[in-house]
Amino acid sequence: MDAFSRYKHNHMLRLITLLVILLSVIQGAYANKNSTPVQVVQGQVTDAESQQGLPGVVVMLSSDKAKHTITDSAGHFYLEQVPVGRQTFEAFMPGYKPGIVPEVLISAGKSAQLQIALVEKAEQLQDVSVTAKRNNIRGENEFAGASSRGFRTDEMKRYAASIGDPARMAANLPGVAGSSEMSNGIVVRGNSPKGVLYRLEGIDIPNPNHYGKLGGSGGAISMLNANAIGHSDFYTAAFPAEIGNATSGVFDLRLRNGNAVRPEHSFQIGTTGAELSTEGPLRIGNNASYMFSYRYSNPALLTRFLDLKGIVPSYQDLSFKLNIPSAAGTFTFFGIGGANNADKHPGKDSTRWNEENPNFLMHGKGSMGIAGISHQMYLKHQDYLKTTVSFSRENNMEQVDTLDPSRDYAAVAARNSRLENQNLQLNFVYHRKLDAANTIRTGFNIRHTGFLISEQRPSSEGNIETVLDERGSTQFINAFVQWKNRISDKLTLISGVHTSVFVMNGRYSVEPRISAIYQHRKHSFTMAAGLHSKPEHLSTHLLKKQPFWFGYIRPNWNLDLVRS
Repeated sequence: MDAFSRYKHNHMLRLITLLVILLSVIQGAYANKNSTPVQVVQGQVTDAESQQGLPGVVVMLSSDKAKHTITDSAGHFYLEQVPVGRQTFEAFMPGYKPGIVPEVLISAGKSAQLQIALVEKAEQLQDVSVTAKRNNIRGENEFAGASSRGFRTDEMKRYAASIGDPARMAANLPGVAGSSEMSNGIVVRGNSPKGVLYRLEGIDIPNPNHYGKLGGSGGAISMLNANAIGHSDFYTAAFPAEIGNATSGVFDLRLRNGNAVRPEHSFQIGTTGAELSTEGPLRIGNNASYMFSYRYSNPALLTRFLDLKGIVPSYQDLSFKLNIPSAAGTFTFFGIGGANNADKHPGKDSTRWNEENPNFLMHGKGSMGIAGISHQMYLKHQDYLKTTVSFSRENNMEQVDTLDPSRDYAAVAARNSRLENQNLQLNFVYHRKLDAANTIRTGFNIRHTGFLISEQRPSSEGNIETVLDERGSTQFINAFVQWKNRISDKLTLISGVHTSVFVMNGRYSVEPRISAIYQHRKHSFTMAAGLHSKPEHLSTHLLKKQPFWFGYIRPNWNLDLVRS
């Protein structure tokens, strides 16, 4: 074959290939024009108080009542042919108030999961006409009276500049503001960001943010992956009695269950890095599932789009959950973890040092991880026991030096800090629904903390002094009891008491809580009051000073709990 024939042959192959691609595009466009992409929606409907699955509940699509299904004996449902986009779902069952889940984002690439909790009617009537009402404010916890808000994964992505971060999302809510542009710490009703608490699966966890500060609750980037978070709550005041160790706000987070019907895998890449997730059923029990999600940052891309003042960051994090229902109860294995580092070098040229590139050499790294196992066992139809054991570890190190041009840019120590914490927790909850109008819940949490804290920083004389160099352990104990009394379908009263003890210095607190909810047609009126407290960070209590007339003292050792 001569050169011209080869050229003609290759040219024909290109034309044929282009024609096939063009026909495929036209066929796909024609198919999409005549059909709407659909997806599967699955989930569970439970009793709001007892958390038992409800069989026989009708779950339907609000925009098309013909698309409906009925829950099985465990309250699970599977609804097919749901159009993609934002959809609203309704759930109905005799003897319960109708439930509604508004504006759920249904995407073509992944099935959606719903968790619907129905409230039993306090007053049973023989003939009832029901209309679903939207309640997009109240949290998932039925003991939350006021100042609580539930949120889902898609809501974490809807707010401006939230980038899938629950804290940045919360900064858009009334009474909440961001503390700075470079941190997701939040100010709730004027209180310090240090008073914000994060909880995961019902237990307190360390600060789940990359590049967090000692004793703070914020950081530059959240370790919490929005695609792994299930229906969660955010509180701005008057927390339920089961929540302590917070004076400002509380994120009560839950990881979502994996897809218990079919495996799903996804990969995403963006300006800040890549994300890989996998989920699916486990063949060790009915409706058992797994979910893993891993993220890794790309610092080269990050520094190209953001001005980080010469600091080169890198981070990665992992979230996972295994949910295993069995005849002996439901076992859940869960965890999140992350690691990060950041480096900065001003360069060995003092003429280039300025406000944008100050003279300091920094190396910092941090990590946080928590893993736990919980067992929820139903004793009777309306009672359950939930026991959770968890272990967490927090490690942060930061070294800051300056460069001395007169000594060939030798490094001069400016600050050095190190923190290591290990927490072992035992959490126990007993819940009983006495009847349709009365529910009680009680429990306790014991946390054992081992710590190593050291810090060196410049003194008033210009020398480097050691202000912290401590290793030891302590305990923090919480207990609570709360009662919910639905006086009528319109009026609900919630009361309780929370108590906490900081074993290190013997300080304790007894905190009564009370709230009332009045439902009038489409409007809800709430009123709540309570006392709250938390200990200062360990570094504050362990701080040492040396007066000129004798040795070291700890002026903050007997500090009382911070109260609000």
